[in-house]
Amino acid sequence: MVDRSARRIAGQGRQRDRWRGYAWSTRLGERDGAVRVAQLRAGGALLAMTDDEGLSMREAVEWCGSDVTLREVTRAAPPGDQHRGSSKG
Repeated sequence: MVDRSARRIAGQGRQRDRWRGYAWSTRLGERDGAVRVAQLRAGGALLAMTDDEGLSMREAVEWCGSDVTLREVTRAAPPGDQHRGSSKG
């Protein structure tokens, strides 16, 4: 009787742990999706600065302020866009 109760309690714990793991991975997926959307929006703003305004990447960083680094701007840029705007005057 004790063994059966212990197995039942252990099984409930495993089921609860599986549910928590599922909930955790779901939240991570939601976070990752929100990050992707924000990065796409940032990339769009960067394209506007480099293509429409003719700024280089380094100039775009300067316009963004001290909270943004060249590395972050380069990462947000769409692939192949790292040098856009640098030859425009």
